[in-house]
Amino acid sequence: MYFFSTIFSLFLLPPAVAYEAPKMAEISPKAIETVETTYPDWKTLLRSSPELERLAQCESRSSTTVKIIDTNGKYSYSLFQFQEGTFIQQNRIYGILPELEADEFENVIYDPLIQIRLAQKMLDDGKWTNWYNCLKDYHLK
Repeated sequence: MYFFSTIFSLFLLPPAVAYEAPKMAEISPKAIETVETTYPDWKTLLRSSPELERLAQCESRSSTTVKIIDTNGKYSYSLFQFQEGTFIQQNRIYGILPELEADEFENVIYDPLIQIRLAQKMLDDGKWTNWYNCLKDYHLK
């Protein structure tokens, strides 16, 4: 997974996006193992929740490679357009990657399995305001 995340984050971004390579920090394979073995195919996991599938379509057109500068001047990444602070904070709350350090976030933030699991936990806990516009547009909340 580390190899895939590295290759994924370095080479699969759209060419029009200004991008700086992240610091390559070691991420424990055990931290990602549960997510990978439970749902080896992220598209299957996304399709299992119509709400998440519509949200991903609205946020990123279901792209796992998108990186944009949001209206607040911060980068938003991948399927659910997580920003660094939200991704790190919510990961700590839900323990998706318990060993993740702040300087490692860009190595894994593009991972669709992690994004889906984190978004689902946040929505289950009523944290839908992170995606207020899309959820309002899709009449999901």
